[in-house]
Amino acid sequence: MSTTKFATAVVYTDDVPRSVEFYVRATGIEPSLYDRDLGFALLGTDQSVAIASHAAGALMLADGYDTMKSAQVRGAELAFWAADVSAAFQRALDAGALALTPPRLMPWGQTVAYVQAPEGTIVGFLTPVAA
Repeated sequence: MSTTKFATAVVYTDDVPRSVEFYVRATGIEPSLYDRDLGFALLGTDQSVAIASHAAGALMLADGYDTMKSAQVRGAELAFWAADVSAAFQRALDAGALALTPPRLMPWGQTVAYVQAPEGTIVGFLTPVAA
């Protein structure tokens, strides 16, 4: 049995206030911690999503941190459960996201939709897969 477990996914951005505002507007999940001086926020009571400035990234990772070179989509995604995927998708667009995939039903019964957040992260909204 592993002694480690998932803690948080971190989105690094040039504009922490804008990103925090986007994720709050798009998901309704408020920060449980927000250090505006450092540029670091943890969203929700479970703190499973963090928003961090590049300066905070450099502080945490020291010499191992390399800032993003562009705002292009990365090989990562933040996915959020949504009872109403269409409404979540529209809320994200209204908050400033770019539409990637409008809501659609997958062959295994799950409804999914994807946007690109202003800082470039892929954000998914999904229903649970039926048991």
